[in-house]
Amino acid sequence: MPVYRPWSEISGVGTALPNRAAFAREMEDKDLSGFPFQEHPDDSGPAPPCAVPASARMSLPGVRPAHPWTRLLFNVAALATLAAASQLYLFPADTDRFFAWTIAPTISAAFMGAGFGAGFVLVVGMWRQTSWAAYRLSFLSVLVFSVMTLAATLVHLDRFHFGEGGAAEVAAWLWLAVYVVFPVAMIWLLVLQGRTAGGDPPVASPVPTWLRAVLGSVGAVTVGVGVLLFVLPTDIGDAWPWALTPLVARAFAGWIVGLGLAALLAIRERDLERLRIPAVAYVAFASLMLIALGRFADQVSWSRPSAWFFVIWVVTLGAIGIYGATRRASASTGTG
Repeated sequence: MPVYRPWSEISGVGTALPNRAAFAREMEDKDLSGFPFQEHPDDSGPAPPCAVPASARMSLPGVRPAHPWTRLLFNVAALATLAAASQLYLFPADTDRFFAWTIAPTISAAFMGAGFGAGFVLVVGMWRQTSWAAYRLSFLSVLVFSVMTLAATLVHLDRFHFGEGGAAEVAAWLWLAVYVVFPVAMIWLLVLQGRTAGGDPPVASPVPTWLRAVLGSVGAVTVGVGVLLFVLPTDIGDAWPWALTPLVARAFAGWIVGLGLAALLAIRERDLERLRIPAVAYVAFASLMLIALGRFADQVSWSRPSAWFFVIWVVTLGAIGIYGATRRASASTGTG
């Protein structure tokens, strides 16, 4: 019986290649004894399915890696998002005592908690990724969210619990520190990533045309609403399904623009493989937000059309996320 050696031991690169020509170039001078080849009559065709995980494509030679400090920043972000999500989603009525500013009504705190919960899923999901292509969509979405949140904070500093003592004041200073440091650090890291040699890995699972159309439509509308909410927090806030203060409206705007931008960037990435983790984050946000709508249904003005548009928007994000997560999984099971 032949002994089959591990792929990484044979190839020295630990990854599948996108076609047979690239496969041949990479395998020159390799010891291929013991490797089970499958004969194909037409060598010009695509490579046969391979048992190598699809994520291994991200480690192909010449692929631009994520900078180590980019990965470290996401690790730190996991702690920040977990802390914020726990406070806002689990204890939305206690923001006057434990959060950076008082958020009312409680469904607003739960909305932000759902956003931070999705953010936690996103950054934790990136821990095992190694390429910049895998990070790019998430990184740029988080950067835009962070910049908008910093702007909202600076405009409404008088609403924060500075000088009040206790846990609320500590939370206010931590909030300010995070949103001053993170945008600056991310812009610096973006420059470093641009100087890092390499390119994108091959597209593993192309985004279908119909999904690109959906992502474009949902992304454009979402970004548009978020921008209007930031620029006109009172006017747009008056039409919101529940009462919003200007600070909360602008804080929401950061989340909404970030979610919409992720959809638009997904079109540029063109690869379901790179969208899986953001898709799971979409599912997390939609799930947490739907639960929050059930918990605080009495705070929602269901007679307003905006309430039902909001529900449709949340469900649409969830549906996109489910497709992106499950379609990638099934595609990568049978392809190399």
